[in-house]
Amino acid sequence: MKYTNSNKPIYIKSITVTYKEAPSKALTSLAISGTPTKTKYNDGEEFDPTGLVVTGTYDDNSTATITDGITWTKNPATLAVGTTSCSVTATVNGVTSPAYEVTGLTVVKSISLSIAPATSTVVKAPVTITLTATEGAAVYYTTNGDEPTTSSTKYNAPFEVTKSGTTVKAIAVAEGAEDVKAEATYTIKPDQPVFSEESKTFKDAFDVTLSLPESADATSEIHYAIGATATAESPVYSGPVNISAENDGGNVILHAVVVDQYGNVGKEKYCTYTKSTAIVFDFTADPNVWGITPDGNNSKPGDNVIAGKELKVDGVVMTATNGSSNVTCLYKNTKNSVNLRVYTGGSITFTAPEGYNLSNITFDFDNDGTFSTDVKTWKTPKWTGNAHTVKFTCTNSIQVNTATIKLVVATPVTPEVTSGTINFIAHDAEGYRYATFSSDKDVVFTEDVVVSGVSITNGKLSVDDFTSSSYDVTDTEKGNVKGYYVPAKTGVLVNCLAETATYYFPKTEQTVTLPANQLKPAPADGRAFTAETGYKYYKLAYDNYTAQTGLGFYWGAENAGAFKVKPGTAYLAVPTSEANNAKGFAFDGETTGVENVNVAVNQNKTIYNLNGQRVSNMSQAGLYIVNGKKVVIRK
Repeated sequence: MKYTNSNKPIYIKSITVTYKEAPSKALTSLAISGTPTKTKYNDGEEFDPTGLVVTGTYDDNSTATITDGITWTKNPATLAVGTTSCSVTATVNGVTSPAYEVTGLTVVKSISLSIAPATSTVVKAPVTITLTATEGAAVYYTTNGDEPTTSSTKYNAPFEVTKSGTTVKAIAVAEGAEDVKAEATYTIKPDQPVFSEESKTFKDAFDVTLSLPESADATSEIHYAIGATATAESPVYSGPVNISAENDGGNVILHAVVVDQYGNVGKEKYCTYTKSTAIVFDFTADPNVWGITPDGNNSKPGDNVIAGKELKVDGVVMTATNGSSNVTCLYKNTKNSVNLRVYTGGSITFTAPEGYNLSNITFDFDNDGTFSTDVKTWKTPKWTGNAHTVKFTCTNSIQVNTATIKLVVATPVTPEVTSGTINFIAHDAEGYRYATFSSDKDVVFTEDVVVSGVSITNGKLSVDDFTSSSYDVTDTEKGNVKGYYVPAKTGVLVNCLAETATYYFPKTEQTVTLPANQLKPAPADGRAFTAETGYKYYKLAYDNYTAQTGLGFYWGAENAGAFKVKPGTAYLAVPTSEANNAKGFAFDGETTGVENVNVAVNQNKTIYNLNGQRVSNMSQAGLYIVNGKKVVIRK
């Protein structure tokens, strides 16, 4: 029905449609045509009609392809070797087609092949492999990943697989049959080793013993690593592994794996060991580790009183004092709950074991009471710091369930060095002993010695004394020393009558005026110093070592070059222009003045005493002026 109105719209309220059923068609005949999809069969299989076309003809002479409701009849019902055709009929709604002959079929002998065990993971090598095929079939196999052919290894008896990841590929062949293939892959992974200690926390170092699992044989080895994955290249386990950590909270992760004689690496096992100095005082336990019986007494002496006892946990000791009105005790209330009661004025004190300090104390309180402590830092409910002993005084009655304590290794206290000693080996004809000296710290020598600077001017050696004064020193027994202040890294000449002398360290750094001085401090490492252009270098020595005469300063190396100097001593650095090519400068046998030992003619000495009188010699002890320089004579 079609209605067209191009000019005006129409409005339809309803449409009534009347219809009647069309007369049904009756199937009158069937015909089969086409080629089947499958043409190759194994002996004993049924023919598969997939691919054949069934066409139906109806009583109105129409035709149609039929796909549903077809019943197939096949002759022969099963196919045998040598069969090349099959006769089939199709039946639909009682109508059967004429027989349709399917040709071009191929039927071959059927063979089977299996591998045992199938693909699997095992814990121990070798794995015994068995190949099974239909009787009369020949089997060939590979284990290197190649596809098997009749040129591959022929299977005659079970064989062994020893390497993890090996894939066995096999093929079965027989005359008149299609080849059959099968494959299986084997993972060989030894069981995990056995650890004597599972993951845990620890305070002190300990040993972990590793052993083979029961499934492994004695030819297997354990390889281990700390903090890294254990592999076959890791060290071989030969004895207990020591576990230790320096810092609290530090983790030590021990990895280990079994490697069998064939090189198969097992499943790795690892354990984590965490250093923790946490020590718990559990006051809620009943009974407790201290053998103290809690009860409801808090006002008089009793077995539950803590004051006067030592409570120990892993070396940490807790002591207590009673409060002003009540005793410090393990208190059990009417509900049988237990905790530590500390009352106002009472205290508890924790002391670390020898070699350790307390670093953290965390309380679990059962009320809002308060502690105070003079050892920093305390912020309820945690104390942190580094102390061997910490005392908590109760300022408002408190109930403590637990106290968790952490320790750190105590740092040894190095005693303060307040003094040092200098040894004198060289001596002059009058018995005075000499040494050069230097230090990386400021020092103070007592007046028992004379400290001097040494300089060479125009080939002449001058020895000028430091100025003596009083200085406070770090040595508490000495307190104050009158003597000579030597700044750090300053070379000096020291002399006295004794074989040794003591020097001290000043409390505060001082500024002092030094005399002329060409002595330089020795390198701290005892190596040769670096020579500078324009200088000659000398060391304190004898002109004649065998006779031990002519003490002075002499070349320490060829051409007055650099030489090794013992730490704590000094060497003389003389400008080339002042050295006058001298190989040495000897102390005068009569005075503390010096002479150039290489100058052929000595200059005449002009000597004055302190009264300004010119004298011919210095036969008496005292202070003299020689050629304008101060000279001290000691007798």
